[in-house]
Amino acid sequence: MSATLAVGGTPFGIAVSKDGRFLYVGDWNANVLRKLDANTGHTLAETTVGREPTAVALDAGRGRLYVANRESGSVSSVDATSMRRENDIKVGEGPFALALDREKDRLFVANVRSGDVTVIDAEKGRVVADIPIGGAPYGLAVDSHVILVTSQHGDRVSFIDAAELRVSATSPVGRYPEAVAVSEGKAYVANWFSGDLSILDSGRGRAITIKLCEGPRSMAVAGAKDAQE
Repeated sequence: MSATLAVGGTPFGIAVSKDGRFLYVGDWNANVLRKLDANTGHTLAETTVGREPTAVALDAGRGRLYVANRESGSVSSVDATSMRRENDIKVGEGPFALALDREKDRLFVANVRSGDVTVIDAEKGRVVADIPIGGAPYGLAVDSHVILVTSQHGDRVSFIDAAELRVSATSPVGRYPEAVAVSEGKAYVANWFSGDLSILDSGRGRAITIKLCEGPRSMAVAGAKDAQE
């Protein structure tokens, strides 16, 4: 069964509450984050965030939302219940993707323009590291002790050691890699320009490439742990 919800504006990033009752949707042009009824699409509340909000991530344990603000160079934290904007954390230039590492309680931010990944202590709400990546970091995924980041202009995936906060390895993929998802020790990378899917061992290197339709840019893995949960 499928349905289409009319939400208005320019929806971009999205997160879903753990119980499935609410959607949290960023509006690219209006610079707001909206809380919607997941069944009707009705707006229940909204709050202003930074300019051109992209990714939205939900820390369900704290009841907190994170929003990457591409043109403000910041990440906003928002209370998921009251929708009150709590804090703005300065990161690199052009933040686009977010991923939560629950084991180490850190938020990773891919900064497209400055070519790095900012690491935020989720409890304290402060930056603890900036990791150089290069090649326009675009997509993020967490797999146990490794954080994977695609480089859109570098045609590669970098593997960040979650304990040491450094790049431990890289692997070539297709042209203009964007989204990355992980499941059961495998990483799946959507390559926009080459129109294919790279499948890798999440801790090692390239395994196989599968040709897809033209221009794949996003994906989800069925049964995988939701990075927004």
